[in-house]
Amino acid sequence: MIRQNLELATKAAISLPLVCWIAFAGAVLAASGYLAEPSAIPLAAVAGAVTMLLVFAVLYVVERLLLRRLEGLAQIVAGLLAYALLGAARGAGLTVLLDWLLTDELTAVSLGYRMAANISWMLLFLSFGSYIVTISRQQRAGSTALQRQEVQIEQTLQQIESASQNDNELAIQEIESRIRDEVAAIQLPQRATHSDALEALTDRVIRPLSQELASRIPDYTLPTTDLKKLPWWKFWTQSQIGSNIRPVISVATCIGAWVAPLAFTLHPLTALVACAVGVAIWLPLLFAVRALLRWLSDRVRPGPLLLLTIVAIPIAIIPALAVAAYLTPGLEQRHDILAAGLIQSSENVLFVAVALTIIDQQKVAALAMSATRAELTWLQTRARLIQWHHHGELARTLHGPVQSEILVAMHSADLAANSADDSVERVANQLTDRLSDLLTREGTANVAELIEGSAEFWDSQSRISYQMGTATESTLAADPACADLTSSILEDAIANAIRHGDASRIWISLYLPSAKELTIRVEDNGVPTPAESGTGLGLGTAQLTACTLQWSRSNTPDGTTLMATLPIEALT
Repeated sequence: MIRQNLELATKAAISLPLVCWIAFAGAVLAASGYLAEPSAIPLAAVAGAVTMLLVFAVLYVVERLLLRRLEGLAQIVAGLLAYALLGAARGAGLTVLLDWLLTDELTAVSLGYRMAANISWMLLFLSFGSYIVTISRQQRAGSTALQRQEVQIEQTLQQIESASQNDNELAIQEIESRIRDEVAAIQLPQRATHSDALEALTDRVIRPLSQELASRIPDYTLPTTDLKKLPWWKFWTQSQIGSNIRPVISVATCIGAWVAPLAFTLHPLTALVACAVGVAIWLPLLFAVRALLRWLSDRVRPGPLLLLTIVAIPIAIIPALAVAAYLTPGLEQRHDILAAGLIQSSENVLFVAVALTIIDQQKVAALAMSATRAELTWLQTRARLIQWHHHGELARTLHGPVQSEILVAMHSADLAANSADDSVERVANQLTDRLSDLLTREGTANVAELIEGSAEFWDSQSRISYQMGTATESTLAADPACADLTSSILEDAIANAIRHGDASRIWISLYLPSAKELTIRVEDNGVPTPAESGTGLGLGTAQLTACTLQWSRSNTPDGTTLMATLPIEALT
């Protein structure tokens, strides 16, 4: 975990807000040492800002030419070394630039102090900055993807019913059109042609259409949605950064960053006492600030709360710095060091809080992404299941009632021809009028009756038992599409177990692991079955893959187990 975080921190990721923030801080820090000489402040601020911008320019080139080509430990070492070298260069460059712009009297800050302070600052804040930029980009991308999925869910819910209905209507229109074309043949005057035409209708249209519909697994593709990345301001205004202030971590990193610079200005014992007293004052104040911000989080709007957070953090640091300054009366570069302590400590507290806030948001987003992905999968699978159900209904109607109607029409056509009246056309019209009624009616499969019927049918070869709770049975009864697919899967599994596996015992269980999922479990004691085997209406791997949320068929020394989870409408 530590190595992963270090890799994120040494990617040298740069963003405009980070550049502006640290460049401004650099300007203020450079100017702070000249508060006693107001005339020198503008030039010092410019020098501080320019040197920081040059640091980022060099860092950008280093990242493009070197860091992005490395990974792992090599990237971490190279990144930290680059930060340290840039810090040293910035300290030296700032000293030279200030010596050139200002008089020697005004530039009394030592080169060693500036280099040590900037090395510490760059190591700390470029690492924090890169880490925050990297994970915030990940978070923004994840938030955009989540928003896209939420839009897709809404669009899918609107389209699923119409898409299924349109598909069914087109299939019915195709069937009726092809049957009407064939029925036209019975208008011929020759008696023998009537039966021949209707037999041809069955052979050329009915049976092929029935087989085609039964084997066709319709696909359903989710709508594509292009969305812009969420803007930066949404993160800043909608996040409760103050609640993620970590006093101990923030103070510890600040002390670590100031060890080297203070070594150039203070006696070790004096520095130790000043730091200890400062920490003793700062820690309780930071805890108090965090408690206050958490209390206000439910009482103040996000925008004003963010502004309050940015103001409260430095206010909590000022007393500690004041006491530390009082304990070191002979401190050189007082203005510079105190201003640097205020700005850098405030930045550190804020950066830690921002990083933790983004990490928390990533965790929440990951859970939301998982939930929306599951919902999208459910909707997509549900759409295919419904379409397959409609196709199966049409196939069974063609195979049964429609063929029966044709047989009746064939007989009526023969009678009409023998009676020498003009009723052959009437018979044909009656047949075509019946098509719409037959093709649009919908039956509901009874899973319990199917299992019991299968047990009776295969009684001489295998013993079949099943378990299904009352809630499961009621939910299935209210969902014809899921009941239809469940029946087909069970028929196929039972037939495979007996015909291919020679199973003498089959156990079936159906249960609801959640309100919108039905799990089918079929176990048998037969020999392992082939990976692809199906019976009846083309039911096999293709159907299981298209119309189930997940499925598996596992072979064991004791037999075969089929598991399948279907999308089912929850009872209201």
